[in-house]
Amino acid sequence: MFNLNDIDWEEFKNPSKSARPMVRFWWTGLDVEKDELLKEIQELDKAGFLGAEI
Repeated sequence: MFNLNDIDWEEFKNPSKSARPMVRFWWTGLDVEKDELLKEIQELDKAGFLGAEI
């Protein structure tokens, strides 16, 4: 049975990287610049995302 007292709330607030969400990038056409893509992926990492599907 589920019990709220069994939750590690500190881990819930700051989950391990393997438990974080991923995002999906979609572009119309091929208007992608490598430097901008790398910058955006680094920003996602800093924001706590696990990764991105491109």
